[in-house]
Amino acid sequence: VSNSTDDFISVSFGRGDGTFTYPPVYHAVDEYPQGIATGDFNHAGRIDLAVTCRDNQLIDVLITRKQIPPSVTPPTPEEPATQEG
Repeated sequence: VSNSTDDFISVSFGRGDGTFTYPPVYHAVDEYPQGIATGDFNHAGRIDLAVTCRDNQLIDVLITRKQIPPSVTPPTPEEPATQEG
């Protein structure tokens, strides 16, 4: 989401069930971010972001350095601990 009033974008990761993570991750960008596009711009196998910034006629490119792949299915709960004795 572009937040043009405070010059940030916020990213919430999808959980695969129609819901998103909270709180979102905020990234500072140049003045008045408008449009956002995703893609693997540096061919590293991770999702990057391009953000258009209206007043400076700029495009900020945010390259992902570390990415945790989203899990489509929730992890299974751990087995309860047993006491021997």
